[in-house]
Amino acid sequence: MEVLTTTPIKQRWMEKSHAQKNFGLEDRQSTFQKLLKEFKEGEYSDGYLSPTYKVVLIDIDMFEEFLRKREERKFR
Repeated sequence: MEVLTTTPIKQRWMEKSHAQKNFGLEDRQSTFQKLLKEFKEGEYSDGYLSPTYKVVLIDIDMFEEFLRKREERKFR
């Protein structure tokens, strides 16, 4: 009997609606859209992919970093 081990791999990219849910913003569509617009047009644009008209992928780590930096700036 051969024993196999699995290695969990953290998901890096997420479809837009899943990212919205992942960050707890499923009930705040307009807020998420504003944040996403700022994210894709700023220095974090590499974390936003739109391979087709209907498919948008978000780099989860970059989006979290964007949110943290935005939080730091809000009280300045």
